[in-house]
Amino acid sequence: MANKISYKSDSDAKSAFMRNLENRGYTDVKPAKVPSDIKAKKDGVQWYFEIKKTSKTDQYFGAATLTEWEQAFKTPDTYRFVIAIAN
Repeated sequence: MANKISYKSDSDAKSAFMRNLENRGYTDVKPAKVPSDIKAKKDGVQWYFEIKKTSKTDQYFGAATLTEWEQAFKTPDTYRFVIAIAN
């Protein structure tokens, strides 16, 4: 059985955002599974980024896991949900 391409994959958005973070001076930028898609540090502070990819430009609704919401409430100053709009 041939591998199928997943058009819902957000790996390209995650990779692009990781490069963006590095360009903006974040360090230790790496993919994560829990509690976010990406972890990075800035000025010694741990940040979390959850990437949600969509092709919609006017309105977006996406699901977030309980683990993501728990971390967002635990660290609201350093947890970000990022909407990546695909062309």
